[in-house]
Amino acid sequence: MAGIDNLKLIQTTEEAKEKGRRGGIASGEARRKKKTWAEQIQLLMNMPVKNTKIKEALDQLGIEDTEQNNMMAMNVAMYQQSLKGNVSAYNTLRDSSGNNFQDVLAQGSTEKEDIFVMIPAKDIASSFSDINRMIDDREYREYYLEGGRGSTKSSFISEKIIELIENNPKMCAVVLRKVKDTLKDSVFAQLEWALDTLGETYPHIKTDYKLTKSPLEITKISTGQKIYFRGADDYGKIKSLKPPKDMYI
Repeated sequence: MAGIDNLKLIQTTEEAKEKGRRGGIASGEARRKKKTWAEQIQLLMNMPVKNTKIKEALDQLGIEDTEQNNMMAMNVAMYQQSLKGNVSAYNTLRDSSGNNFQDVLAQGSTEKEDIFVMIPAKDIASSFSDINRMIDDREYREYYLEGGRGSTKSSFISEKIIELIENNPKMCAVVLRKVKDTLKDSVFAQLEWALDTLGETYPHIKTDYKLTKSPLEITKISTGQKIYFRGADDYGKIKSLKPPKDMYI
């Protein structure tokens, strides 16, 4: 029911002018902030790539150092996703590339491409994001990770091993536990999970690995890289390992 409290007083001419003036000031500030935001984004896009891992991926594609900025890195990432059937990435590139995009994409899909594998961001807990960056930048040789049940530590480590194997064709890996009898149902199963999980993003992974139970190991078929599983209670078998490639992780 209408009452005196609900009635709105008619503005005077001076009040209307003042309200319009304040609105104009606020609108101008919003435009300036928007311009500043756009300028900052442009600055970020034009900055050179610093991440060692991303630089290596751009080097593999033959992109010159002078062209290796953040915008190029983002475009390459979307291009690789498009080749794997990512519709959103395809549409983004199509809308920004002109009418020749389908021809370019078709040409790229017929060529053998070295895909740089990265753990999806959704799979990396915030507690491991710094360590993930340090590993990518090769800051240290050894890492000690803490985390109990539900910390996603095992998930991160297993996916990181596969990522490193994929991006470094001369690397092999050794996975150790205190006793050998627990290997198959724990760390071996965890690495099998990591292959399936990363295979959802990078389909070639699902067909490029051979898992054997006797001996307990995982082999990358295309390169011969190995992931060995050993128990610390059988020192002789650890000592006798001879990797088919250059180094272990």
